[in-house]
Amino acid sequence: MERDNSTTKRFLAEAAIGPGMRVLEIGCGGGEVTQVLAELVGPAGTVVAVDRSDKALATAQDRMKEHGIEQVQLLTADVSGDLSILNAFEQGSFDVLTGRRVLMYLPEPAAVVRQLARWVKGDGLVVFEETDLSMVPARQTPMPAHDQAIA
Repeated sequence: MERDNSTTKRFLAEAAIGPGMRVLEIGCGGGEVTQVLAELVGPAGTVVAVDRSDKALATAQDRMKEHGIEQVQLLTADVSGDLSILNAFEQGSFDVLTGRRVLMYLPEPAAVVRQLARWVKGDGLVVFEETDLSMVPARQTPMPAHDQAIA
């Protein structure tokens, strides 16, 4: 099933991600956002997409192949742990650090962003699309599991 990623595409485009940029994406999963990023940066740009799941990366690889996208490199790494795989890239060599719905699953998201920001140029972008359900007050029945997850 192909989902509509127009909101994400608009969000990333409005953040000024565009042709020729080098992007580091974390938590790429099956490559939906990776595809959007590759389209935004075009063939002159590069997307390095990282996920901890080899299965998800295989799906992302299939997606890139299906859409004829060649400017994407997929890497296996847990961004909450060992980032040595990124040592293949010079620090300060990416224009953008991004991800969608990934920080909310990390035990220490600020620490991870601080670590990864070393690979972003001084004038680069750090752009994340996250979901914040703590601001959803309207409901009729108690939802203890939801409340516990939010806490």
